[in-house]
Amino acid sequence: MNIQGKVVIVTGAASGIGQATAYLLAEKGAKVIVADLDANRAQEVSQAINAKGGDSQYFQIDVTSYEANQKLVDFSIEKYGHLDASFLCAGIMQLSRLSDIKVEEWDRQIDINLKGVMYGIAAAMPVFKEQKAGHLLTVSSIAGLHPFIDTGAYCASKWGVRVFMEVIRRESADEGTNIRTTTLYPGDIDTNLTAHTTDAAIKAGLEKVYEEVAIPADRVAQAIAFAIGAPADANVSEITIFPTKQVI
Repeated sequence: MNIQGKVVIVTGAASGIGQATAYLLAEKGAKVIVADLDANRAQEVSQAINAKGGDSQYFQIDVTSYEANQKLVDFSIEKYGHLDASFLCAGIMQLSRLSDIKVEEWDRQIDINLKGVMYGIAAAMPVFKEQKAGHLLTVSSIAGLHPFIDTGAYCASKWGVRVFMEVIRRESADEGTNIRTTTLYPGDIDTNLTAHTTDAAIKAGLEKVYEEVAIPADRVAQAIAFAIGAPADANVSEITIFPTKQVI
């Protein structure tokens, strides 16, 4: 795998899959920009990377702001001179019955999970087009492949990511820009994703399932590293990762 020296943005990097990926990529020689809304945690992750001999910067970002995403890309290029990949991992999950009409939660999930990804892509795209190279990576979900009850807005946000990324892959190939895309569809992963669900009964059931089958976030990080390290003429466009014990 060819990761050494690559400059990689990771959003949502203060915890979960983003954090695990930031650590692993840094171990493999990437220069990692640790980006998160939680500036203190982002700084801690970045400092931990540097303390182990890695090369990292941190950046506070609200991914729901297009301007903030642009500033993140500008910051990365200012620090390292170019950008090789952007892993857009920030996301939340707020499960509820659609009949409960939790519109604010619907909006929040679309804003972060879908529009946050779109804004991150829009910020990196001009750089990648000019370079004639670049890699966009996102986290969808198995909920981006299969609809489940209690997950309507979350599913909508993740299906949106899936479709948006596939169109980018096809358009990039058609335009000859050499921009690669990777969309991940994780199953139950041991992160703090369940913390945002406000329906107590749904949250309790979800946490019980996670306790029984969830796997560590570094399993997903390994898949991200594989995709980034693949030869430039190979586009690992989709990766689905289930815990071995998970049925669906």
